[in-house]
Amino acid sequence: MIFPPEGDEGPDRPGDGVADHDCTAVEIHPYRADSVRSCFDQGIARGLMGNYSEAISDFDRAIALDPDHAGACRYRGIAKMVLEDYSGAIEDLDRAIALDPGQAGSWLDRGVARCERGDYPGAIRDLDQAIVLEPGHAGAWHCRGIARNRLGDCSGAIRDFDQSIRLDPGDGQSYCLRGLIKGRMGRHAEAISDFDRAIALDPDHPETWVGRGMARCERGDWSEAIRDFDRAIALDPGQAEVWSDRGRARCEEGDYAEAISDFNRAIVLEPGNARTWFYRGMAKNFQGRHADAVRDIDYAFKLDREFEDCGD
Repeated sequence: MIFPPEGDEGPDRPGDGVADHDCTAVEIHPYRADSVRSCFDQGIARGLMGNYSEAISDFDRAIALDPDHAGACRYRGIAKMVLEDYSGAIEDLDRAIALDPGQAGSWLDRGVARCERGDYPGAIRDLDQAIVLEPGHAGAWHCRGIARNRLGDCSGAIRDFDQSIRLDPGDGQSYCLRGLIKGRMGRHAEAISDFDRAIALDPDHPETWVGRGMARCERGDWSEAIRDFDRAIALDPGQAEVWSDRGRARCEEGDYAEAISDFNRAIVLEPGNARTWFYRGMAKNFQGRHADAVRDIDYAFKLDREFEDCGD
């Protein structure tokens, strides 16, 4: 999350400013227990180095000395958010906003916390205000796009990602998320274009390769899809769904032996996934291994009788 190098000034977008900051250069020094600024600066320094629990203790001291210190409330909220204490984060950010309602970053941070709690309408209201206060903030548009997507507002989410990309053309995540939404809407050629751009910006993000692979499957481009799944698996071999997706693509190419190998791996990683058992059964059936196929398909229905679309 965001901890500026000094004071309470700095980037507001979650994640911005941390990676490029040399945390080893931050000097942790004994501070005066009666100095608000010293406690606050200590908290910022600890946050920059990833010591969020200790940072919270420092902000606690700063707030005890000055309950109206908006910056300490805000950054304590951010530290709590990193530690997944979203309720505590929202309480702190409520206070920060009450003390300084003109700080766009506090509205953005609370919007992110609300999104993490599943309060997407509340998140959108906060992000609306962040955008009113700072319309050029790409991160606010990006985060609102995420919240709108989770509410099923695909068109609204795409508009927000469009604006995020206009403001920050190097934002590979916005390209990826926009591509995923376009794929769900059946706009597969556009989705592939977005994934192409996202991969050019960040080739080490497995979700983007999976998204492009799925879009290529929808277009019947099985060989290219398999290559995308290859790359996704190389980046993150622990995702059962990707092994299963590659197995399905290999089935479409008639490579049943390799497909079964992929389904085997998917089952090891996620043995309760009925769809994978079903598809492995179908691959075995195509090989003529009918008894084995029946066992897999029977087990799939034992796990879940509610997947009538498995053969689609």
